[in-house]
Amino acid sequence: MPVRRSLGDRCRRAPLRLALGALIVLSLFFLLFPAVDFAVSGLFYHGNGQWERWQVLDDMRAVYRWVLYIIAAGLFVVFVLKAALPDKPALLPLRIPAFLLSSLLLGPILLVHALKEIWGRARPRDIDAFGGDLPFSPAWVPVDHCSYNCSFTSGEGAATFWLIAFAFVVPPAWRAAAIVVALAIAVPISLSRVMFGAHFASDVVLSWALTLVVILLCRRFFLTTPQGARRERVLEDFLTTIGTALRKVFARR
Repeated sequence: MPVRRSLGDRCRRAPLRLALGALIVLSLFFLLFPAVDFAVSGLFYHGNGQWERWQVLDDMRAVYRWVLYIIAAGLFVVFVLKAALPDKPALLPLRIPAFLLSSLLLGPILLVHALKEIWGRARPRDIDAFGGDLPFSPAWVPVDHCSYNCSFTSGEGAATFWLIAFAFVVPPAWRAAAIVVALAIAVPISLSRVMFGAHFASDVVLSWALTLVVILLCRRFFLTTPQGARRERVLEDFLTTIGTALRKVFARR
C-alpha cells in the first residue's frame, strides 16, 4: 500500500513530469516494436479492403462532433457575456474557460493537426499490407507517403481525450466521475478509428499522451500558479474595458 500512496503523491505533485515520461516511454515502445501496430490493426482487417464497422461507433463519433462544438461555443459565450455585461461577474471564473479553450486549441486542433501534415504517415487502410498501395512507417518517423490529413496523430483520439481536462476544474468530489465519463467517450470513439482502418493504435495512444501534456501545461499556466490568478485578472480587466468601450459606442448611436 505505501507504493500506491507514493505513486499517488507523485501524480499529484508532478503530473506534468509523469505525463512527459509516459509520452517518451510510449513513443519508444512504438518505435522499437512497430509490429504492434500491424498486429492491432490486423485484428480488424477482413481482407479485400474491408474493415470492421460498427454503426453505433459511427453514430457516437457524429454526436460527439456536435457535442464538442457546443462545449467550445458555450465556453466562448462566457467571455462574450462578460464583455457584454462588464459590470456583472462572469458566469464562471475566467481562468476555467481560458484553460479549457486554450488546451483544446493548442492540443487537438493545432498540435495534433500540425503533426498530421508534417509526419506524412499513411493510414492503415492505405498501406499495402491492408489492401492499399502505400508503405508502412512507424510512429514519429517523418516520411512523405501522405500529403494531407495523414494518420499520425489521431485528431479524434485527441479531441475525445481532451474531455479529461474537465477533471481539473470540477469539484474534487466529481473528479472521478469526470474521468470515467471522459474515458467512456474517448475509448470507444478512439478504438473505432483503429477498427475502421483510419488510424494505427500508436496514433491514438500518442494522441492521448500529447493531449494530456498540453492539458497539464495549460493547467499550470492558468490554474495552479500565482501567475495564473494574475492572468485571470488581466483577462477580466481586458473584457471589462472592451465591454465598457462598446457600451459607450452603442450609446452614442
